Amino acid sequence: MKAYKYILFLLFFGLLTLQQVHADNVGKLFQTGNTSKSCDIYYKISADQEIFVELKNVDFSNINDLSVLNTGTISMQRINQVIGANGAFSRITNLNQYQWVATSLKNNDLNHLKQLWKKAFIENETTAFQTIWNNTELRGSLFGNRTEQLARNYFNTLINNENSIIFNFIKIE
Repeated sequence: MKAYKYILFLLFFGLLTLQQVHADNVGKLFQTGNTSKSCDIYYKISADQEIFVELKNVDFSNINDLSVLNTGTISMQRINQVIGANGAFSRITNLNQYQWVATSLKNNDLNHLKQLWKKAFIENETTAFQTIWNNTELRGSLFGNRTEQLARNYFNTLINNENSIIFNFIKIE
């Protein structure tokens, strides 16, 4: 179900209430660089279940590198918004809490987006791994009880396979 439809469904049936605390948190949790906001939608399903959604209204079909600073690309700031020391992966407790959603109204293809993120993960492997490793809850949910070296090896296996769980945060809606 599309994120906005899911939110409307939950609101309609009274399973979700938008309170001032929710509105205050939109865009404030994952600050990086000089951006004024870093998460477009934040909703709390229960006391211990939150979802953070970043929406991208961009056509990524002609982009070959997420870090290039040209119109229509994902800049390093946007990459750091997800995998940087203060990015989404530094705050979430499991990968299901974060969704990076590219619009389906543009020429976006999920496999292409996964390839772009794969390249970003590989080129920023140390930063991405350290961000996850320093977040003890995400580390535990992703790596279990692995030692740091075994976790790094597993992480490299994950980022080299576009069908692995590490890429589940990427969506097209």
